[in-house]
Amino acid sequence: MRLPISKLALAFVVAAQAVVVSGAVVTAQPAGAAVTQVWRQESAGWNRSSSPAIADINGDGTNEIVVGHQDGLLRVLKADGSPVAGWPQPVVISGNTPTAIDSSPAIGDLDGDGKPEIVVGAGSTWVQNQHGGVVAFRADGTVLFRWQAADEFTVWGMIARRDGYSEGVFSTPAIGDVDGDGKNDVVFGGWDMRIHALDRTGKELPGFPVWNDDTIWASPVLYDVDADGRLEILIGGASTLGGQVPWDGGVFRMIDYRNGTPVVAWQAGSAEVFDSSPALGDIDGDGRMEVVTASGAYYDNADSRKIYAWHADDGSPVPGWPVSVSGIVMASVAIGDVSHDDGGKPEVIVGSWDGSVWALRGTGQMLWKRQTDGGIVDGRKISNSPIIADLDGNGTNDVGIGNSYAYFILNGSTGTVQQTVADWQSYEGSAALGNFGSAGWRLLINSFDTPGNRSWFTAYSVPAPKVDPPWPIWRKNLRRLGAASSDGTPLPPWQCSKSVNPPGNPDPNSGKGYWVLLFNGTVQAFGAPHLGDLATAGVPGNAIGLAETPDGAGYWIVKGDGRVFAFGTARHHGDAAGQGHTIVSIARTRTGLGYWLLTSGGRVIPFGDARHFGDPSAMQLNQPVIAMTATADDGGYWVLALDGGIFSYGNATFYGSAGAMRLNAPVISMSSTATGMGYWLLARDGGMFAYGDARFHGSAPGLGLCSAPNAVELRRTASGRGYFTLMADGGIYSYGDAAFFGASPGAAWFNPPVDIVVRL
Repeated sequence: MRLPISKLALAFVVAAQAVVVSGAVVTAQPAGAAVTQVWRQESAGWNRSSSPAIADINGDGTNEIVVGHQDGLLRVLKADGSPVAGWPQPVVISGNTPTAIDSSPAIGDLDGDGKPEIVVGAGSTWVQNQHGGVVAFRADGTVLFRWQAADEFTVWGMIARRDGYSEGVFSTPAIGDVDGDGKNDVVFGGWDMRIHALDRTGKELPGFPVWNDDTIWASPVLYDVDADGRLEILIGGASTLGGQVPWDGGVFRMIDYRNGTPVVAWQAGSAEVFDSSPALGDIDGDGRMEVVTASGAYYDNADSRKIYAWHADDGSPVPGWPVSVSGIVMASVAIGDVSHDDGGKPEVIVGSWDGSVWALRGTGQMLWKRQTDGGIVDGRKISNSPIIADLDGNGTNDVGIGNSYAYFILNGSTGTVQQTVADWQSYEGSAALGNFGSAGWRLLINSFDTPGNRSWFTAYSVPAPKVDPPWPIWRKNLRRLGAASSDGTPLPPWQCSKSVNPPGNPDPNSGKGYWVLLFNGTVQAFGAPHLGDLATAGVPGNAIGLAETPDGAGYWIVKGDGRVFAFGTARHHGDAAGQGHTIVSIARTRTGLGYWLLTSGGRVIPFGDARHFGDPSAMQLNQPVIAMTATADDGGYWVLALDGGIFSYGNATFYGSAGAMRLNAPVISMSSTATGMGYWLLARDGGMFAYGDARFHGSAPGLGLCSAPNAVELRRTASGRGYFTLMADGGIYSYGDAAFFGASPGAAWFNPPVDIVVRL
């Protein structure tokens, strides 16, 4: 458990105090029309990080301003700064005391009445002994729902014991349809170490929350990456050694809602926590969406100074990324075209703790770098996200960003400072730009004075932009998606593009469920009883194979070091522990009174009533062996090599192989037919090869999948008229008469699924 930002609290206080006592301000010559102050409101206490939103809340045809504060009041203001009727409203999670707001409000229609609702997180490390959570308000200020987080530890003081107060939500909620039911949901991360998705009534969607191991400060991106009508969740968080993610640092995930449950489609790691909120766009013009994020400042290492970019569909790194910059980056990035020289491709804009502002092309190359000033080094620290818009009315986009000293308007093409709005205050919340009709365009900026314990909310008049602003507010838009809206026609929860789980002709007699084995030795049961696993037995992982007993009431788990563990009715018949072998596969006899172990060197080792018929251990192999399967009468077996080659022993008949074929991906698994007169081979890309009396029932490449994760294992049904394939992301595809019982709830790159066994 950690709260990454708390380590930095003292630094923020020192910086703000130093800024207040510094010298005079010099304002640069504006390159275009000037940004001019219209009004300013001062309030007691701090508004450190709640960024304003701009929307027509009361339905009068003119935009209003929505912003939170650490006094626990959510404000809705008119263009002139006066309050809208029914506002402000206290953000109360439990009891009668308002909870401080560090989160930013999101705005969207939750209940389907065509009117906007406002959703905001509650909780602050700066205000003690308050309950944290999320509140959704109707436009008139009445509460639509309240959601209270879990109490996991003591936030104030970083003490690992519960204190009676539910944990806070710093993350800005994002509003979008995650489960494909056609109605908006609310997604956010929490200090309770979970990723949450609530429906429009405030209830968690089935399968949520998703455990994160550690606190989450980042806000999510919601985007329909795979074009299935449901929005995927892309979010980073912290990780602590000893949890599900076995290291100290950060984890970034994409979560896809499949088969009625959230599945981790891909993950990436960093040696630094991910406190920065991601942004998504096609930064390199290749037609694929990329997700871009910075990390954090907890460990202050090399990864604290990196900007990451991954392809959103599969998590692969974008060429040229990550990019290392000169200072710690905890602020979030913004994406938009500022160069105007490459056909509209957007740049990535971000600020760092050394006061630098960076404009990076989609290739990772620097367009420009600008050092902001503060009179002192601490005054340069940038902790807020930039906005991108035509702020001087000349038809090209500019960058607005603040440090601990002032707010700067930068020329988008060159980074030149066009104007400085100097207030001698700290800026952590991002600014917002919006159109207020007859009142014109306004730039809204929050700032605060630490030792004076006060805040200012200032409105500036700006010329009307001549181009559409690509990133005018925190998280890009009112729903705080961190990306352009991508809502499509919702499809059934099991469906993706064409199908993520081809229905085929399922037969309930095809199997009585199945078990999935994960690398750490955990067994996940679907339609089958859970009979124990290495995790519950307290045995360290490195599991590689699973084999079931003939009665379906037991199974064996084998580890890579040769140790075999029996569960249920399975009996231990010996193993290869301590023999120096690396085991890659297990196959049991039809009686269940024995099994074979296959070593990486090609040796087949029998136990119990299993007999040895030979093996390829003495051969010089082109590729290592990876799997084996026995004939129907235990009179022989086949051994599979990575290149698709087949070796037959005993009465096993050779029916063909992929060894001489030019494959798109290596072969990784095999399964014999029910008669033993044929077999299937499975390739890493999900491709299927059928030999002998095996029949082709479909494969992943033929599904038109939104994205095709790597295949892991193949198992036939009881009849042999279908099969299941297990994928590296935990997905399970059923073909022919295979009856689908559910999919793995997600897989991590450090704990992937390694085997699936059908209960026959």
